[in-house]
Amino acid sequence: IASLKGREIEVPVSLTYDASGIKVEQIATWVGLGWNLNVGGMVTRQTNGNPDDYLPTPITHPSYFPFYSTTVKNDYEFVKNFTATENSTYSPGELTRYFNFMKNVVNSTPKMEIQPDTYSFHALGISGTLIIDYTTNIAWCVEHPEIKAVPAYQDHGTIPIKNIIGWTITDASGNVFYFQLTEETYIYDNNLNDDEKWYNSAWLLTKIESKNKRDVIEFNYGAKTRWEQPQLAGRGDVRSDYINSYFGIDSEIPSVPPVYKISQSELVSIYINGKKSAQFIPGTQTRTDLAGRKPLVEVQTFDQNEAIINRYKLIQTYFGEAGETDEKKLRLKLDKVEIHGNIISTTPQKYQFAYIGASLPSRESFAQDFWGYYNGATYNTNLIPYNYDYDKVNTGFTGANRKPNTNYSKVGTLTSITYPTGGKTEFTYALHRSNEPSFSFKEEIMEGGASLINNGIGLSPRCEPDHVYQPKIAVVPLSIQISGNHAISISAPGTTDANSSNHQRFIVIYNTRYRSGGLVNIPPCDFMNSSIDHLNNPDLEIAYLARPDVGFTETIQYSFSIGSYAIAIINSDNHVTINAQVSAIKETTEYNVGGLRTMMTLDKDDNGAVASKKYFYYNDLSTIPISSITESYLSDNTQSTSGLLQMAVNFEEDKTSQIYKTEPAPELVTSGFLNRYSNNRTQAGNKITYSVVTEIQFESTSTG
Repeated sequence: IASLKGREIEVPVSLTYDASGIKVEQIATWVGLGWNLNVGGMVTRQTNGNPDDYLPTPITHPSYFPFYSTTVKNDYEFVKNFTATENSTYSPGELTRYFNFMKNVVNSTPKMEIQPDTYSFHALGISGTLIIDYTTNIAWCVEHPEIKAVPAYQDHGTIPIKNIIGWTITDASGNVFYFQLTEETYIYDNNLNDDEKWYNSAWLLTKIESKNKRDVIEFNYGAKTRWEQPQLAGRGDVRSDYINSYFGIDSEIPSVPPVYKISQSELVSIYINGKKSAQFIPGTQTRTDLAGRKPLVEVQTFDQNEAIINRYKLIQTYFGEAGETDEKKLRLKLDKVEIHGNIISTTPQKYQFAYIGASLPSRESFAQDFWGYYNGATYNTNLIPYNYDYDKVNTGFTGANRKPNTNYSKVGTLTSITYPTGGKTEFTYALHRSNEPSFSFKEEIMEGGASLINNGIGLSPRCEPDHVYQPKIAVVPLSIQISGNHAISISAPGTTDANSSNHQRFIVIYNTRYRSGGLVNIPPCDFMNSSIDHLNNPDLEIAYLARPDVGFTETIQYSFSIGSYAIAIINSDNHVTINAQVSAIKETTEYNVGGLRTMMTLDKDDNGAVASKKYFYYNDLSTIPISSITESYLSDNTQSTSGLLQMAVNFEEDKTSQIYKTEPAPELVTSGFLNRYSNNRTQAGNKITYSVVTEIQFESTSTG
């Protein structure tokens, strides 16, 4: 948008878009879904376990004893050096100290927090990760050791909590950044035993002093407003499935979603050396997708005399169905940015944005993949991943489809930008892809089936001339796509009458080609003819053959080869339906990862003609001759990837349970059970990283 210039420092103001995909639970910024206003800077907490300086309301005691408190630190060092060996003797005090520490870490009172938080910061193009050394109260930057960072603490007397209220960061050039305005997160767990807890989750940039003190840049914010993040059900549920019901009953443990309240301030203005340089104006109406918050509708820039240079107007609507009022089903959408001069123009320059799809599911929706992106599985009733081995026999419970879906994950994502000149850039996306398996799953695949009731329509000649009843005959093709073991399920539901035993009911499933290669052309009636022994014909493959009685049901296993089969059913009984179903259990290993990567950008001129194409290849092309790198080559090799999965899928845990039985003889019995979780038990800053990404640009005359 603009660059605000001082004597030594420039402050860029820009809008950026995150094209990594839209998560189901994602809340739009005050610019719009996926968009960010980049100006100033911030320090944000990366919580590991619980926040290090969790505090209750009112502040009378610590919610947790942090790892740097004297008690935890001393006990932690003791436990770290405590090694239990066979046949060794330990004092009761040592054992008590060891087990008390382990108990308090997990779930007792007083609770302990032993995982230090880290902090990330960004300001004027500088960014990094901060780790605090609590012995010196100074932080160091992992990526840039030359950067000096000092946190400021608030003292709470005898309560052993170092509550961080600000940061001072000095870069390698000597510029000093002050982060002295906090954002707070308040959490109420809906647990009568817990108070409302809060912690400082971010610190906003409030001032910059240049190395030579020739520039002082001040960032001014509006009054803090506290808004409540909507409660989302099912996000912490656990499902337990027992191999042996003697050890426990299959069950779900539902979670009570906590209430999150965020206290934030929005940027109002920037002053450089005492002069207003920029102003950020919110709308007059509260957002319909987030109660209590307002959208950013205009950015103004000023000259050294504080006269307006330009006005940048943000035009917004909402993702969601027309007339929708439920804020969880709406997301703020940035439609265009208009650039006016110092007065409002009737013909402003316009940047217009188009997106994939007009609406997204509710933020409460269970239709999300393992990484939280929309996957279209709106039939999900929970977030606990489906497990075939257990859910195929479960009654009243079925796990969720958490597989990523390319098409649905793109919904709500930016698809094109139209520029003031009339030119346009279009974007093409694909799912992330790992070079190692991201997850595997087992599922039942229906290969085919048939069903027949004799309803008196289209009666065929009798198969046996002397038979009283005329049957209906159906021959249904069955295409087997998966080789190996299949389930053949046959049923004949219906009612009996005085003539039931006289009816013809018959079914056969067979390969439509002989083993020797010829086409099988046997009439269905001949299959039923008991005088012809088809079952023992070595050249004919019969997978199943039966004469089902009324109420018959059966499932057998049969190993099919890939090929063409047929299901032939003969039925003269208008009180009975004969059903056949053939299914395979398929095990699949996936390499796709949730979220999007940009595969291509297409630039067009104001007439719609292609000016250039830029491809993104997520691997190394340095060994491929330039002449071989064509558009068709890139299209054929989209599966090639240097992607390293960082956030592995970890939603299950095998557990064991023991029971002491007294009959028929005393015995300690061990059995297994499976815990499934609605949340990923593996956390990482990035889902996936790529060691190499290659950009390839083709001119408009390229034919690939």
